[in-house]
Amino acid sequence: MQMMDHEVPNEGTDSGAAASGRSWYPIKGDKEADQQHRSMANQQKEIPVRFPPDNEEQQGPCTRRVCPDCVLKDRIKQWAQRPDYLRQENPDWATPQGVKRDMRMQNKGRLWNQAGKHIQAAKTELKSGNNLEGNLNRNKRKQEIIKRSHLLAQALLDSLNSGNLLEAFRIAGARMVEDSEVGQTYVEAYNRAMLDESDEEAQNCLDNAETEMAMTTNYQACIEYGAQQTKMLKALDFIDAYGEGLRLYNVCRAKTKYDLKKDKMCSCGLAFPAKLWTKKYPERPWSWKFVCKVDWQQLIKAQLELPDDEQLRSWVEDMHKEYGEKENWPKIGCGSNFVPYAKGFSMVTEIKCPDGQWTAFSSDRLPPQLDDEIKKVQAAFYLAGRKLNAEQLKDIIPVSFPMTNKLKGFPFIAYYPIEEWDEAQLPRFSATSWCKLAMMTAEKDMTNLHQCFEVARKLKDTLSCL
Repeated sequence: MQMMDHEVPNEGTDSGAAASGRSWYPIKGDKEADQQHRSMANQQKEIPVRFPPDNEEQQGPCTRRVCPDCVLKDRIKQWAQRPDYLRQENPDWATPQGVKRDMRMQNKGRLWNQAGKHIQAAKTELKSGNNLEGNLNRNKRKQEIIKRSHLLAQALLDSLNSGNLLEAFRIAGARMVEDSEVGQTYVEAYNRAMLDESDEEAQNCLDNAETEMAMTTNYQACIEYGAQQTKMLKALDFIDAYGEGLRLYNVCRAKTKYDLKKDKMCSCGLAFPAKLWTKKYPERPWSWKFVCKVDWQQLIKAQLELPDDEQLRSWVEDMHKEYGEKENWPKIGCGSNFVPYAKGFSMVTEIKCPDGQWTAFSSDRLPPQLDDEIKKVQAAFYLAGRKLNAEQLKDIIPVSFPMTNKLKGFPFIAYYPIEEWDEAQLPRFSATSWCKLAMMTAEKDMTNLHQCFEVARKLKDTLSCL
């Protein structure tokens, strides 16, 4: 699920959900931990925000205003709990400069700026040709990480082949190489304009760079639908399975789960099929804002729309047998707003390994060019010979359930230990990794495919912090 109209990162959403006392975790029902979680949540100060008007005609993402002083105070409190490697990666995270930098990324050009940086980083790394395997014997941990990166890379390549997506990656990679100079120009213009907002020349340069960047990142998939293109793309966002051996899920990173052993708030970590996320504004059908809560009505609706899906039907029947009417089904989710870019990688990728076993790793969201090319393939598959509107397209998209880290008693919901993965420095896929993989595919150079994984790519720096 690649949400398009993202909410702007807001550090206040987590505390708001937790402070309201909503606890929807059927995970290890530890009464003492839950009480302590509520107590800590109630002590957290909610950051003041201005909510958008409920206007159905409002177009584009909403910009929320966050108090920088409150964000800074909250970060200073969290600084002592941040792992050493995160401190070294971003040493000014809890400083006024760091807060100002992050808040600059909340404007209209945030995604463009990120896209340009990721493409440029991928291009630079491909040119440098770093070979990290020369000193592997120094540390057994390095060997294990590189080995795992090799296995995951090969499994990812096999999944792309089986899902007929390799060509989409090749085309996207060619687009990125072609657009890399445009992206670099935009990043430079953006940084210059942010330094002095009164500099008219810098602002004019940014306007020109925005126009060029918009042309390179505009989606071409479903363009034949004209004014309905955005809705068609949003319908395609409900696809979780990218072939038989590749699945991508949104995962909640809100700090709403209290870890009693570590005595700190951790990421929610819940993930479920795109169709089951609860809409924040259900009265606005195509508003693209969601909250972390399972929408059981959508599960029942999907079962009715896909009557041939035996697995889906059996799970709905099991829920009825276990809990009775839908109104009695358990509330699962922390209730926080889903904010894709607020707290690190907001997706988890599951791939099927050559031995038939499934594995999962943290991943960033797909860059615009790659997401566009993949959607072209998906649209061709689902719309072949059919005249469907966006709602009809959404209805025929199957529900794909997670294959790993399943929540006990709920096989269609996953709980991913995000903090544990990050602390263990397990391989993960950043936006730069997606760009690099696409470029390598375009150049037909797969010799160092494992270095697409962020940890394998930055092995020396990350391991020195352990």
